[in-house]
Amino acid sequence: ISINLHKQSAVISALELAIEQAQSIQPIVDTIKQSDFSELSQLAVDKIPAIVLEQGVPSYSQIKSRFLVARNEARKAALAPEGLPPLLGQLFGNLLATISYTP
Repeated sequence: ISINLHKQSAVISALELAIEQAQSIQPIVDTIKQSDFSELSQLAVDKIPAIVLEQGVPSYSQIKSRFLVARNEARKAALAPEGLPPLLGQLFGNLLATISYTP
């Protein structure tokens, strides 16, 4: 039993490292599928989307930088007044977003 637990622990550690480094997790998932891990583990890895297996998941810093860009763009759009022509509204929203502080 302890050998099997050690294998599972090693695979989980490798999976965590690959996810943190935004690497492909396909080789690790293949190891899980070929091993004698629990049925729950097998079902869990079967539910992982193919794009995640190939490309990995974004790292925390990547997600944070994407969020900051999306947040700033949302503020600009939210501050653009309705009824103005699109270009003028966009310019006005950018100006208000620049001079106001983020809550």
